[in-house]
Amino acid sequence: MPHRPEPTVTELGLLLWRYAQEAHRLQAAVGDQLDLHVTDLTCLAALTASPGITAGELAQRLAVTSGAVTRMTDRLAERGYVRRSVDPADRRRVLLEVTGAAVAEVGPAYQSILSDLARSAADCTDEQLRFLVDFMRGRIAACAQETQQIRQGGRAAAQRSRVIATSTP
Repeated sequence: MPHRPEPTVTELGLLLWRYAQEAHRLQAAVGDQLDLHVTDLTCLAALTASPGITAGELAQRLAVTSGAVTRMTDRLAERGYVRRSVDPADRRRVLLEVTGAAVAEVGPAYQSILSDLARSAADCTDEQLRFLVDFMRGRIAACAQETQQIRQGGRAAAQRSRVIATSTP
């Protein structure tokens, strides 16, 4: 049996990038199957992870404009996937949440990949699983921090689109 070299940090970085790429392709395939935009699925995932956030908070999390969030939530509300409700603590705020219809109709599209994840996790010890969870949380936090630093030093998405629109002949 040939000796396999130890994995490197570079290889790990490339694998994480490849995983993100495949996850995006999965989102696109699910979106095609359900006749939803990838951004709509991303919106549903964000609202599932953080129910009861405002449109402004959602725009910030998805790095899109408030207008894009309005159009996205309008589409999803029309399908019965998102509900808007008045914040009981501040009636000026509107909160967004995923509906049971979204869970029932979109959730099954991810059942196979979640089952595969459960099978893989079953092969891990508790310590290995804790390491993987901690590692992924750390990578998510690092990406969020890097994104924030880049955004602070550059232009926001809305500014970039205006620059592109005004510079196009």
